[in-house]
Amino acid sequence: GGKMKPLTQMAKEIHADNRVKGFYDQVTYVLDSLKCAAMKGGNQSMYVAHSFVWNSFIVQQMALIITEMSEAIEKLRKDGIDVDLEPHSLDNELTYDENNKIFEMKYKDTVQDELADTLIRLLDLVGFLGIDIDGWVEAKLRYNKSRPHKHGKRF
Repeated sequence: GGKMKPLTQMAKEIHADNRVKGFYDQVTYVLDSLKCAAMKGGNQSMYVAHSFVWNSFIVQQMALIITEMSEAIEKLRKDGIDVDLEPHSLDNELTYDENNKIFEMKYKDTVQDELADTLIRLLDLVGFLGIDIDGWVEAKLRYNKSRPHKHGKRF
């Protein structure tokens, strides 16, 4: 419902929420500690360790994105998809807990829910990295318009 926010703005909000919920506490602590140690002693191994942790964390986040997509595939294989299912909307007559119970009974773990999880995880990573995803998507779509049928591939 309503006008969609730009993806980059959504990414920043999702990432900020996930930081508040503690999903970044450990990696932030480790990266900050390694950066501090590297700056104090100028020790090359601390720079290498920082880079390794940074890259490993990004790979972990990408793997979690793939996991959500895998969950969507498995749900589709098991139960199919009801393409007419509309997103859950809050009923202001009900409590927060009652609304959540309805979501859990009817909407949670549907293909649409898993696709939403995939996008949320992807946008969280985009927010973590500080990427202007709107600009990148626009640039990629513009480039793709210049490409041949099926981008020159069989499928």
